[in-house]
Amino acid sequence: LGIGCVTKHNKHLAHFESSLVITKRCDLSKCKQECVNSCPVNAIKIEGDSALIDTSLCYGCFQCTQKCPVKRAIKSPRMNNISDFVDRFIDNAFAAIKSFGPENIRYINFALEIPLMCDCVPNPGMNVIPDLGIFGSSDPVAIDKACIDAEINAPGLPILKEDGQWTEPLARGIEKFKAMMTLTDPK
Repeated sequence: LGIGCVTKHNKHLAHFESSLVITKRCDLSKCKQECVNSCPVNAIKIEGDSALIDTSLCYGCFQCTQKCPVKRAIKSPRMNNISDFVDRFIDNAFAAIKSFGPENIRYINFALEIPLMCDCVPNPGMNVIPDLGIFGSSDPVAIDKACIDAEINAPGLPILKEDGQWTEPLARGIEKFKAMMTLTDPK
């Protein structure tokens, strides 16, 4: 709901921080300051030999990244703060429910081909639990709870570790994603 029912732009905003200029790559001699001219909120200024983005004004429309002729001079870093991601996810869900009205929405979760990583990334990896099925509800919390319960009660699949060895399949009755995150976390 918080990702699936919003525009591609809002999906991007949920996952990424405001744009940043990579000053080493920003070369004003190779452009006509298209980034400055394309910004709808005037968040970009030229200071010295580089553009500078005021992140307090930037709302992430990413026009600057589209218009910049110097490749990779402006980037949008992936969000690492899970609290900010959850806040954006909740805002997106609230907007979707408000737009359509809760009485007009039905929820369907396809719990099929489930990798450890989000399917927003180009290569989310191998499936880590077997297909759980298709779930439906008029309550978004109930459907997510049903999917989590099914995940806990499903057998795990072995995971191929970086050293080329397979882990033992995770047992039924445990939260597999939480357990797998500890297996794959390099700390």
